[in-house]
Amino acid sequence: MHLLRPYKQVASVAMQEALIYRWNMFLQGLVGLIPLFITVMWWRAVYVARGNAPAMGGYERNEMTSYFLYIMLIHQFSSTFLIDFDIAWSIRNGHLNKYLIKPVEFPLYRWVYHIANRAINCLFVSLPIIMGILLLRNYIYFPDNWRHVIVLFAMLLPIALISYLISFCIGMIAFWMLEISSLFWIFYSLRAILSGALFPLSLLPRPLETAICLLPFRLTSYFPASLLLGKLNGWQILGNILSAVAWIMVLFLFARFLWRRGLRRYDAAGI
Repeated sequence: MHLLRPYKQVASVAMQEALIYRWNMFLQGLVGLIPLFITVMWWRAVYVARGNAPAMGGYERNEMTSYFLYIMLIHQFSSTFLIDFDIAWSIRNGHLNKYLIKPVEFPLYRWVYHIANRAINCLFVSLPIIMGILLLRNYIYFPDNWRHVIVLFAMLLPIALISYLISFCIGMIAFWMLEISSLFWIFYSLRAILSGALFPLSLLPRPLETAICLLPFRLTSYFPASLLLGKLNGWQILGNILSAVAWIMVLFLFARFLWRRGLRRYDAAGI
């Protein structure tokens, strides 16, 4: 148990630091409703422009509204925005040194710090989210199968871990390249598309959708939103769960490989 003690302390510090910015989190959650409302109204206008089409990509109008609401909810817990920037900054400026001399593994340290911080964040954005749900209640399709909700809660941590491992791998590019901020923004754009955060992947041509679904990104947005909307049957749910487990193993091994190879090149040039 003494091996876990440093990480318990890391989680405690992360939560205390997050509490300092509690009002900032609340306001971020409140302001975050604005793009949600814009997206919802935009898609509803698209349905109207198409003569109130009954479905697009298998999604009816209220289901499309719900899709983006559910993605926002999931991202509150699983988002790893700027983690890759922080990792790259630590590598580029030599601040990685202070973590290498501590009795913690840096990849695990960052994961514990991140998940503890996101847990506190979820508490303070819950009120704005509830407000958003109440305002959009007439446009929302609520899950009618609570087993799917239970599956989603069980998958939240694996989904967050997949998102974190992807960001960690991207951040470690800094071991080999000095300035990569432009690559990060390109990656964010691609990730939003490939994950289904901008639109349901079912709107794409079937061959392209199939190819994208082979990647891990859709597990962080498209899969959980489709799950809550009842778009998946039992075998599809099981397949996605097994896919998540497989991708966690692959990403973990790849991240470990990059970390070890990167440390060989690390020279703390910023110190």
